[in-house]
Amino acid sequence: MKKNYVMSLFLCAGIFASAQVGINTETPEATLDVNGNVIVRTVNTAGSAADYDFLVVNSTTNEVQKITGNLAATNVNTTMAKAVESDGVSLLSGGAYAGWERIDFGGGHVPINPGNHFDAATDVYTVPSTGVYAVNFEFRYGNGVQLQLLSFGGSPRVGVLKQGGPDGYTVVDERVFSGANVNLFGIGALSVTLSSVSMNSLYQFTAGDVLSFEVFPGGISLDLLGDSYTSVTIHKISD
Repeated sequence: MKKNYVMSLFLCAGIFASAQVGINTETPEATLDVNGNVIVRTVNTAGSAADYDFLVVNSTTNEVQKITGNLAATNVNTTMAKAVESDGVSLLSGGAYAGWERIDFGGGHVPINPGNHFDAATDVYTVPSTGVYAVNFEFRYGNGVQLQLLSFGGSPRVGVLKQGGPDGYTVVDERVFSGANVNLFGIGALSVTLSSVSMNSLYQFTAGDVLSFEVFPGGISLDLLGDSYTSVTIHKISD
């Protein structure tokens, strides 16, 4: 009789060892199927620099699964680029579009992401993937305010241009240097021109778009460009 009792215990133990166990469910779908909240009273602290696996919950199946790797790894935005010219701006007139002239940043003036998406040799940025991009474009010539006779050959302005379109280019956006007419000490009307302008906005671009950052000089004296500054930053912020 004792032998039969012991055999029954081993048989039951084998059944439980291979069976699926359900808590608050009569139809378990895993080795351990818990239908309810789980409270863990004590959790050991791991080293902050260690590379651990992580347990996560699949929102579709509610199954607990494992992710391998350190979830604290830094996410690098590879679309970022910056170009700066602070020693006097030169303009490339060879490929000018209807008076627009591309800014020549020079090979050593692209401190972020040189040669990747921003090509310092051609001074263009090629959009790596379709999405919304933040663009900041600043330009200053001379020192603050300029007094000139009203003889501009068109309003001086800066713009972001995209290659292609019916004219060979498309003006994505532009900003005009602001100015006003004044009578200075009774000597006649002069143009007071604020010699700094900036663009800071969001734009939708398509992968492969080629962008350039340009100036429409109008009546700006090229002598003033020897004392000038420009900066461009661009990066993707959303799909």
